[in-house]
Amino acid sequence: MRYAIIEDGAPVEVFPGKPFTATALVEVLPPAPAEGEEPGEPTSELQAFTVIGQWCDALTPEELAAFGVKTVIPAPAAAEGDQIASTELVVDGARVVELATYEAATPPHLVVPGAVDMRQARIKLFREGVLDVVDAMIAASEDPEVSIEWRFAKEVRRDHPFINGVQLLLQKTNPEMDLWFVEASQIGPMGAG
Repeated sequence: MRYAIIEDGAPVEVFPGKPFTATALVEVLPPAPAEGEEPGEPTSELQAFTVIGQWCDALTPEELAAFGVKTVIPAPAAAEGDQIASTELVVDGARVVELATYEAATPPHLVVPGAVDMRQARIKLFREGVLDVVDAMIAASEDPEVSIEWRFAKEVRRDHPFINGVQLLLQKTNPEMDLWFVEASQIGPMGAG
C-alpha cells in the first residue's frame, strides 16, 4: 500500500522508514482541578506528530484520516510494449491518485559482438535458408582467399569486407545485420540450440 500526505496543497508520498510530520485534532483534557474547583471542559486542538511511514500499514483508515494520511491509488500498469515515462500525484477529492504518462518502451541497448564463430554463422544462415546461396556465392568468387577464409576461418568478423556482400544478399540494413550477429552469437553449442 502507498500513502501520501498533503503539504502546501500538494500530495507528498510517504515512504516506509522515513518519518513525516502529521497533524491531528486531539482532545486535550484540562489540568486536574484544585481542591474545591469545578473540572474544566476538554478542548480540541491540532497537534503535530512524527509518524514513521511503515506505521501506516498498522493503522485503520479512520486513524490514517485523523492524521491526514491518504491512500494512493496507483496508476495503471503500462500496456505491453510501453513504459511509464513519468508520474504525478494529484488530489482527487478525498483521494490521492497517481497519474502516469506512457511512452513506447525503449529496446535494450544491443551489444553487437565483433565476431561469431563460423559454426554459429553457418547455422544462422542455414536457419534463414540461405546457406546454400552463400556457399554458391563463395564458390563463384574470383578471389581464392574468400574460399579459404570461408572454409578454414574459426570466426566471422562483423567488420570483414565479405560481410558487406552477405548483407546485400540477405537484404539487411546495418542495424538488422547487427541484430543478425547478436542472434547468431546466441546459438549455443551442439544440442543446446
